[in-house]
Amino acid sequence: MKRWITITAAAVLVPLGGTAYAAPPAPKPAASVTATPAPVAALDAQFAKSAGVRFSETVTSGFATKRGLKSQAVYKASGVVGLTKTGVSASDSTLAFDIPGSGKTTFRTILVDGTAYLRGSLFAELLPTNVEWVSTPVEGLSVNLWSNSAVDLLAPGTLKSLLAKAKFDKKTSSYSGTIPLGKALSPQANLPLTKSVLSTTKIDWKLWVGKDHLPKRLKTSMTLIVDKKLGNLVNTSDIHFRGWGTPVSITAPPAHLVSSIDDLAELPLPPGPLDRL
Repeated sequence: MKRWITITAAAVLVPLGGTAYAAPPAPKPAASVTATPAPVAALDAQFAKSAGVRFSETVTSGFATKRGLKSQAVYKASGVVGLTKTGVSASDSTLAFDIPGSGKTTFRTILVDGTAYLRGSLFAELLPTNVEWVSTPVEGLSVNLWSNSAVDLLAPGTLKSLLAKAKFDKKTSSYSGTIPLGKALSPQANLPLTKSVLSTTKIDWKLWVGKDHLPKRLKTSMTLIVDKKLGNLVNTSDIHFRGWGTPVSITAPPAHLVSSIDDLAELPLPPGPLDRL
């Protein structure tokens, strides 16, 4: 059904599942952040340049039970993000994931001009002859449009909000803190989570910065209370940034190679992490 297709597309963009391990405890802070931190100014300068940054990310998820994690899924992504004065303008990334019961699958995703273009084996049987890509509007599908973390570090205002109440460790050049899931999600996120879950679920995060004050690594961890029998759904994202200022040119695939997700046959697809919520 198209619901499966839509949910799967959402899962490709943001697999909000769990994590195979908890984020390491943050070191004792050397000082509290009281003034506007340098990383905010450094990131704003990157937006002004309208260049880009490369990233790699690993997301692990699973249900935490008394016997340990089960139904563990692993996602690995890498690519490039284009920036403008207002934030992310486009991205081009490859996502490989392994979900129990669904096997290993690889996707390439291009996000540009408010549309996501996906190419991968999961859609191959649904596409007409000589068509390689599926397109779908990105609005309402994901928390952010370039990574699988619940915290979109490249969204306008996100870094400033995180650091406002963060703790800074001078020895490791890192900031750390906790934020409610509801405050971390973008307004357009359309996930099957109640207001109670959004307000009570906490995200532990840690951000390492370089000598230039730009982000080098962002690690987040959260636990969703789902069901006593299934166990709690635990999620960890670990993103590494490199090549700030990278020239970026991202364009949509040729129109004749693209089919809209609305035009595809209503065939069931293997469930993604969002189906487990």
